[in-house]
Amino acid sequence: MTLSIPEMLQKETKFDLLSNTLFLAYRGSLLHGTFIRGISDNDLIGFAAPPLTYILGLNNTPPLKWEQFEHQTSEEDGDWDILVYSLDKVVRLLLKCNPNMMEMLWIPDEKIITRKWQYQTLRANRHLFCSKLAYEAFGKYAAGQLHHMKNGGLTRDMGAKRKEMVEQFGYDTKNASSLILLLNQGIEFLKTGEIICDRTEIDAGYLTEIKRGKYPLFQVQDVAQSLLVELNIAYAESTLPEQPDKEAVDKLLIQLMAETYAEGICNVIK
Repeated sequence: MTLSIPEMLQKETKFDLLSNTLFLAYRGSLLHGTFIRGISDNDLIGFAAPPLTYILGLNNTPPLKWEQFEHQTSEEDGDWDILVYSLDKVVRLLLKCNPNMMEMLWIPDEKIITRKWQYQTLRANRHLFCSKLAYEAFGKYAAGQLHHMKNGGLTRDMGAKRKEMVEQFGYDTKNASSLILLLNQGIEFLKTGEIICDRTEIDAGYLTEIKRGKYPLFQVQDVAQSLLVELNIAYAESTLPEQPDKEAVDKLLIQLMAETYAEGICNVIK
């Protein structure tokens, strides 16, 4: 039986994650327009505000502090892959230009499942997180993916379907498709300060072909190497600031946390 989204969020046993979720949306191939039934996962990403006791109480001490929820289901249950972060962790990752987090601020409306005012505030202030740190964030991750691809791509935690693809094509084609997408998005972002999530009119067809194993490994590697050169050029020519506005982001985070927990704090101190 396929699990519904609420059922999956209820797998978090520490607190009611569903009612505390501030934002939830599709990511990965469902977002990019590269979904292939039987190959692609159903990916979701979001963030939540854990209960006040996880912010101010005794639980606010590692390793008890809640920072994220991860849940994966089997093929029989729909191949869902869910990531939900705490609000403060999302902001800290945005400061580093984390590709998944930055993309979240440009997700088209039709791909968003849940959104509350906290997400709208972050999105309205997304310019605060735009910086040349994207070069390292996108490029370093892409370089790691490229190295992984060159070395066969098999890992212990890889599912059966993905292992079959590696054995069939000689490399992880899903990883390769993600690598090319990441490089293209990094180049675009350094040039324009914008992230294009829906790739339907840009390169979704090509990315899907890579995922299906149409191209031999050396061809994908050649494209990736060329894009790495373009990424270097885009970085050198980018007009984005070297660093994000940390002072402004700090004020934004304090505002978000204060307004999110204001009612709960008032109830506690009465």
